[in-house]
Amino acid sequence: MIYSKYVSIKNVIAKVYRDLDLKEEASFIDFLEWSAEALEKIGTFNQLESKPAEIQINNYVGDLPSDIVYLTLVTYNNYPILPTENVIDPIKIDNTQPSVPQYAFYQKKIENATFVASSGFSGDNNQIKYDSLTYKISNGCIKTGIQTGCLKIVYEAMPTDSEGYPLIPDYAEFKEAIYWYINMKYSYAFWRRGEIRDGIYQDAEQKWHWYCQQAANKGMMPDLGQLENIKRSYLSLRPKTEQFKNFYSNLNRTNY
Repeated sequence: MIYSKYVSIKNVIAKVYRDLDLKEEASFIDFLEWSAEALEKIGTFNQLESKPAEIQINNYVGDLPSDIVYLTLVTYNNYPILPTENVIDPIKIDNTQPSVPQYAFYQKKIENATFVASSGFSGDNNQIKYDSLTYKISNGCIKTGIQTGCLKIVYEAMPTDSEGYPLIPDYAEFKEAIYWYINMKYSYAFWRRGEIRDGIYQDAEQKWHWYCQQAANKGMMPDLGQLENIKRSYLSLRPKTEQFKNFYSNLNRTNY
């Protein structure tokens, strides 16, 4: 499902303070950290935000954005490249005198990240050359086979509000899941010290597991448009084995 509205995590934390009648402000940082943990445990793709970025490569290495969760797409000269399967660094290629192909450009939209992609190549030499180009992620950096240049990427990041606090999908399943995860974590220390009954902690734990699964199911369930795309992909008689090179732009076209 594609989420159309987000709310700040502060709304959920405020509900925790109200319901538990808490006064101490010191718990706010803990609540914020536990909220991020809950989102990570729910773990649906659509709760993140797609962003485009340009990575400058110097001496075969470039720095990734600080807010990256994981990479969706990496391109060089508008040609998508794949991660290396080798344990060593990617094979270096000479990009100092490239034979530039003639591109036919179009605008491609992935979630809310717009970039320019290529619709084809005019020369097989360039295709072979870029097919050998790979990348590797290591310690917040991207290593690739070109010595200098620019990579265009699309990556997933945690959406944030104007104050830098995480945004969450504005659905009851997500808000309840995070609420009960904070409640469970807050009650845990009191339960270990014997200051609250077993049933209080166990109730919070059970409700967290229930709403966590509900939120995950909500995120994985495709909406009507996504179901139509899935249908067209499965009913196509012609295998679309080259869609990666076209950024999957024709994947839902039955006559392509």
